[in-house]
Amino acid sequence: MDTDRFDSPFQEFDVQWSPDSQWLTYTKQLPSQLRAVLVYSLAGARATQVSDGMSDSLYPVFDRSGKYLIFTASTDMGLTAGWLDMSSLADP
Repeated sequence: MDTDRFDSPFQEFDVQWSPDSQWLTYTKQLPSQLRAVLVYSLAGARATQVSDGMSDSLYPVFDRSGKYLIFTASTDMGLTAGWLDMSSLADP
């Protein structure tokens, strides 16, 4: 169906089914390393990005009716060291 862009120690792909089992929703890293929410249509075998890509979006879920998609979006994400960045470790 899809793959994530970068390796990460966190399980943030967040795949969830719609109530009618016709759609999947998940998050994927963008080139900016922010995460976007996508929906995947099983009938059309196609993914569509539904978040703007300007915020770090996580935890997408469909409501019980399947009419709404709910997710978190953080717009105050700042620069931080990456999970494998060892440049701040002191030299022996």
